[in-house]
Amino acid sequence: MRNNKGQFEKGRQETFEEKEVRIKSLVKSWKNREDYIGDIKNPKVYNCWRSFMFTLKGKKIGCSEEWRDYRTFYQDVIDSYEENLVFSRIDKSKPFSKENFIWLDKDVAANIKDNTIKLEYKGETKTLKEWAIQFRLSVNGIKLRYHRHKDYSTEEILFGRKKVSKRALISASDLEKQKLRDKASKMCSSYKIKDKKKRFDFDLNIEWLIENILFKKCIYCGAKEFVGCDRIDNNKGHTKDNVVPCCVTCNTVRGNNFTFEEMKILGETISKIKNKHNS
Repeated sequence: MRNNKGQFEKGRQETFEEKEVRIKSLVKSWKNREDYIGDIKNPKVYNCWRSFMFTLKGKKIGCSEEWRDYRTFYQDVIDSYEENLVFSRIDKSKPFSKENFIWLDKDVAANIKDNTIKLEYKGETKTLKEWAIQFRLSVNGIKLRYHRHKDYSTEEILFGRKKVSKRALISASDLEKQKLRDKASKMCSSYKIKDKKKRFDFDLNIEWLIENILFKKCIYCGAKEFVGCDRIDNNKGHTKDNVVPCCVTCNTVRGNNFTFEEMKILGETISKIKNKHNS
C-alpha cells in the first residue's frame, strides 16, 4: 500500500474505503482505453470475432483490416444477428469481411460445410453425401468419422475401421505361451484351494509348474500328455519338494491306494499296456 507521497508502506493494510477508490480508479482508466469493449454486451458475437482473430484455423482464413477492430466488426454484423445463428463466409475462398459474411441456420451451415468436403477414393472425387448415396451408407456416420478421426484413411472414413480382436494380434507362438500360462494358472488355483481346505502348505507358482511339470514326462509311465502334479506324500500339500509330474491315468490309479514307491512299480505295467494299445 502507498502513503500520501505515493510510496509503498510495508506491513500496512488497505482500508475498505481505499480499496473502493482504487478499484473505481482502475475501472475508469480501463474505460478510457481505446480497446475497451466492456460496454458491448453480446458475448456470442464477440466469440465469433475471436474465432478468426485468435484461433489457428481462424488466422489461416483471415479477415479484412477494418475487422481487426472489434467495435467496427460489431457495428457491421449486429443488425443482421439473431439468436442461434452461425457466423459464416459467403465465399469460402476469401477472408471474413463486411462484404463476405452471413448468419446461417445451424442445419443449413452444417450442410454447406459438409457439401464442400470432398474425398478421393479409387480415382473418383465426390462429396461425403455423394459417397453415402453411392454405397448406401449413413451420411451422418461418414461425417462423424471424417470430423473425429483425422488419422483414418479415406476407406476407413467411408466404411469404418475394421475391428481386430486382441487374439488376432498375437502371434502363434505367443498364443501357445499364453495358453500354457493359463493352464498353469488354473492348476495353481485348483491345488491351492484343495490345500487350503486341508490346511496343507502350498508354494507352487506358474513359472515353476511350466518348467518342472508341464514339460516333463509322467514319472511313473513316461506319458507326455495330460501331465499334472502328484504328491509324493498325500498327507502333505502341493509343495516343490512334494510333487512330481504325473499323467491323469496314473494319478487316478494311485489315489490313496498306493504309496509313491508302489506306484513306480505299477507305472511300468501301465506303460506296457499303453504301448500295446498304441501299436
